[in-house]
Amino acid sequence: MVGAVNLGERQNAPPPSTEAWAQAQRVFVRGNGLPGRWQHSQRFVILETGFGLGNPFLATWAAWRADPDRCDRLVFISIEKHPVLRPDLARAHDLGNPAAADIAPDHPALAQRLVPAWPDPTPGWHTLHFDEPVSASGRLQGVTLQLGLGDVADLLPSLVAQVDAFYLDGLATDRDLDKRDAGWLSRLNRHAAPSATAASGCADPRVLAALTQAGFIVEDAPGLTGAPDMIRAHYAPRYTPAPLPGGVWPQPAPESRHALVLGAGLAGASAAWALCRQGWRVTVLDRQDGPAQGTSGNAGGLFHSVLHAQDSHHARLHRAAALATWRQVRPWIESGRLAGQCDGLLRLDDDTDAAQARAQLSRLGVSPEHVAWLDQTEARSRAGLDLPSGGWLFQQGGWLQPGGYVRCLLDEAASLRDECGPLLTYLWETEVAGLQRDERGMWHLLDATGQTVAQAPTLVLACAHQSTTLLQTLPAAQSVPAVAMTRLRGQVTQVPATAAHTAFIRQPNLPVAGNGYVVPLPDGSLLCGATVKRDDEDASVRPADHLHNLSRAHRLGAWLAPVADDAATLPADLLGRTGWRAVSPDRLPMVGALPWSDDRLAAQPDLPRLDQVRMVPRERQAQGGLYIATGLGSRGITWTALIGQLVAHWVTGSPCPIEVDLRDAMDPGRFQVRARRT
Repeated sequence: MVGAVNLGERQNAPPPSTEAWAQAQRVFVRGNGLPGRWQHSQRFVILETGFGLGNPFLATWAAWRADPDRCDRLVFISIEKHPVLRPDLARAHDLGNPAAADIAPDHPALAQRLVPAWPDPTPGWHTLHFDEPVSASGRLQGVTLQLGLGDVADLLPSLVAQVDAFYLDGLATDRDLDKRDAGWLSRLNRHAAPSATAASGCADPRVLAALTQAGFIVEDAPGLTGAPDMIRAHYAPRYTPAPLPGGVWPQPAPESRHALVLGAGLAGASAAWALCRQGWRVTVLDRQDGPAQGTSGNAGGLFHSVLHAQDSHHARLHRAAALATWRQVRPWIESGRLAGQCDGLLRLDDDTDAAQARAQLSRLGVSPEHVAWLDQTEARSRAGLDLPSGGWLFQQGGWLQPGGYVRCLLDEAASLRDECGPLLTYLWETEVAGLQRDERGMWHLLDATGQTVAQAPTLVLACAHQSTTLLQTLPAAQSVPAVAMTRLRGQVTQVPATAAHTAFIRQPNLPVAGNGYVVPLPDGSLLCGATVKRDDEDASVRPADHLHNLSRAHRLGAWLAPVADDAATLPADLLGRTGWRAVSPDRLPMVGALPWSDDRLAAQPDLPRLDQVRMVPRERQAQGGLYIATGLGSRGITWTALIGQLVAHWVTGSPCPIEVDLRDAMDPGRFQVRARRT
């Protein structure tokens, strides 16, 4: 678990200075051989060990923008235990003061983009995208800031990334450099790419010794310092182990960067979006005649975080997922491109009082800007409903129309191009009946006659329950574990805003969830639901389920008409929709490279230990592999943005957007490992 961040040491941020900017350029940018080392590459990854006020980040961003031969994607990973708040960051960079341009010409423009995106101080990793405008060619370039809020000694071991350049900032002074610093410094080799470099303004002998232990050779830095305390190093290990089966693999060669994504719902669209942003060509296939024809076709759905007393994997994952979705959809919702609300969701809790809520929030260290407790009076005022209890206000939650979300993702992916043309293509009304991998490593999607309908080195199964059936068609030599998914039937109810119903509809000011949920739709209608039924394949819209949903809406104060026990008394013009959720045994999604089946593992007696999920052999090779993204359950919208980022991480080797223990918790090999431990 990542500990709470500490705000105390950064409240009085000093004003910006030309000296700090010049030092960032001299020590870190030029000290790592930049911009030359990132030129003409697809992705370049930097790891900084103390964000501070962001001068090294902004200086690097400015150098990247000024370089016509820059890499397509600059990923800047930075860890900060004592982050400033957003207003303090704005003051630190003196936004609005014309004199700020005296620091560097690009400083005001870049700081003005950084400050609004700055996250609330919630522990963990936060991924911020700063894209450059898509050029006439359609090629996307940009900077990604992956910000870790917490102690570097805690967060660095949780990172899964191959780093090209290390900015060793924020180290203690020579007098009080402690063993914790020396400990994580000596393990930088776990993250170093083959040609990695490192630079620091701290030349303490213990820093040099730790870098040497990690496999770095410390160099002289003539002409770079102007002072004797700068060090520069390059990674030259005596031995480089093979990547773990469940670790980071090098990105395939450009000619192999083509993926098939089967399924055009939330998971498939997000995977396609994230892969195209990495410069990959993607073919999306679906049996329907367009996207979002399954459960993603509902009129609305919720997204929000959750709270657990012990901040379990489930809670941390939901928090990371909700924040990722909120950041992604907020500009689309605020611009009117996507129907929804992103300014809060209220989840009722009749088992908690104000004192218990305060104690829980204090213990977890979650930012009050992320979640706050409202008593019953406050909750009623905020929602505009006669609610039965108080609850949690998830301020970075809301609702949206999932089909619109899918189309936004696919439209953005479809706008991207490379020298060969658009990166995204579609194959609609394509029924896939089987899978096969040939001797060249190409994955084939087969129709009912055994003919290939599409092929590529990489295949991502994002087709919910169909994934289970398709994986069973693989030959024994390529078999993977069975994907055990439960099908849960759900039905939603929509009360149209007709003259007959408007007197009985009280639209909430924001979506409210508890025992059921209610969502205010833009046309004045009310969406409520949803039923949950196992082992039920009835696709019809049932009056009894409407009755169930309206009864819950009545208890929440959103449907004011009396609800009788007889479904025959319901309004005849109610709208409804039925769908099936794919749910894993532990109710977390399954995302990642599929492992070998137990039979295949048993046939390989020399395999290493298999009690850790990262050690389990995978169905992937240097040029591609077989991946899955399914099991989103009833929280599909919440999971969507994070699912896409994780698929891109697994497929392309980009840095993992969450802590490694959270990635392991969604790894499709987790059930095999758990079975061996019992």
